[in-house]
Amino acid sequence: MKKKLKLALLAAGAVLLGAAAPLADLPLLPLTEADVGAEALKSAACYAHDGANVLLVAAERNAVVNSDGDLRLLQRSPDDGPLTGGARYIGSRFVVTISPSGDVMPDSQLAGRGHGRAEIQVSKAGKISSATARWNCRL
Repeated sequence: MKKKLKLALLAAGAVLLGAAAPLADLPLLPLTEADVGAEALKSAACYAHDGANVLLVAAERNAVVNSDGDLRLLQRSPDDGPLTGGARYIGSRFVVTISPSGDVMPDSQLAGRGHGRAEIQVSKAGKISSATARWNCRL
């Protein structure tokens, strides 16, 4: 019985560590309400987040990220389709690519929005970093 409890605790710890790890590899800092405004998530076309950590807030043609403590406005690649299918954002020093994996599900807490799992890839100074997050978009 004690062995099963220890295994369960180890598994729970691994899940918690796994949940915290995705942001560690990205050169992006979480955006704050002061960075983007109180209504930013409700009015954004899409945003990428890892729980409470919002990494990118997107409009149809651009996005805002926090890189090294500075807010950066990135331009959306012109050849991208609908935002729900992901996007590529280009800045002067890096590129952020959002690639949804799986179906977009309606968000029960925010009417008119859907969310799904996505990979965020950041290419900066020749180094490519990636993490798993959520991609929340207007439907």
